Amino acid sequence: MPTCHVTGIEIGLSEALVLNAPAAARLLHRRLHQVRLLEMLLKEYGRMAAVQTMDAEGLPVMRRQARLICEAIADAWVEELEGSSKLFLLFSEWRMRRHEWKKTSSPKSVIPDAAEAANED
Repeated sequence: MPTCHVTGIEIGLSEALVLNAPAAARLLHRRLHQVRLLEMLLKEYGRMAAVQTMDAEGLPVMRRQARLICEAIADAWVEELEGSSKLFLLFSEWRMRRHEWKKTSSPKSVIPDAAEAANED
């Protein structure tokens, strides 16, 4: 009687499973693409950007600001990542979370939600 390669337990041929290697290779390719997309998102959008704006007197000033994107782009990226729904937040929610996060810790280079997302998923 055949045995399970992992456990050594005897199994019948009617219960035996074999890896579908082409499907596994396609899944691996898709996951690697998702990893590259997530790496790009963290690199480009997971940090604050220096933005030049005008102050009340019309003089240029530099300030740190999160990089904003529109809902259509966020939806496309979420779909490509197969439904990571908490990946993007409304700016108002992000600002509220960031304010709360800044009270408890202070890494300077990463936006709090990027760090939180790594722990949530």
